[in-house]
Amino acid sequence: MEPTSFKIISDLGMQFATSKSKRKHHFYLVECPKCNSTYRTTNSQLLVRTSNKCKSCICKTKANAKKHGGITDKLYSVWTGIKKRCYSVGCKSYVDYGARGISVCELWKESYQNFKEWAISNGYEEHLLIDRRDNDGNYEPSNCRWVTKNTQARNTRRIMSTNTSGYRGVSLITGTKKYKAVIGVNNKNIQILRSFDARECAEAYDNYIKENNLEHTLNFK
Repeated sequence: MEPTSFKIISDLGMQFATSKSKRKHHFYLVECPKCNSTYRTTNSQLLVRTSNKCKSCICKTKANAKKHGGITDKLYSVWTGIKKRCYSVGCKSYVDYGARGISVCELWKESYQNFKEWAISNGYEEHLLIDRRDNDGNYEPSNCRWVTKNTQARNTRRIMSTNTSGYRGVSLITGTKKYKAVIGVNNKNIQILRSFDARECAEAYDNYIKENNLEHTLNFK
């Protein structure tokens, strides 16, 4: 079976891997489809590759990370992640970020070190997630913070697909034509209002958030 991910330049036949090898292997001279570099490798080595990247590609990736000071740093993945969401059209999350006009400030976009220094001085811990206070705002120091997964879930613009009222925190009471506004705080559901008007419940939901200085996302700006 011939290798499919790498272009074969020539069949080198049976060769020793090194001058000290005692057994010959079938070698090929191939070209990497990612970086166009050429190198000698065995047929079996090509067949087990899953990343379609040669050693040259991997070295370049590591060198780029090292240049920014975070080759094995989890925070480096956070930095690359926010840039992908904002600038990579192929990223699944692009529609919710870059396509909406959300960007990364120049201070962070061009320098991982700047991002890292801000993160460490603003409470970063590995179990925390980066969160934008204003969901319509950019990734920048004045709009970002480190929060738990639960806090980030509350501060989201998305409404559950099962929501039939069209408003966050508002649902139709089963068997009636009334709506209710309910909010979750400290693992407890607090009922705020019942009304035939869904919008009225949504406004009451927002008011409760403002009056109690909660993290939840508002229905109305």
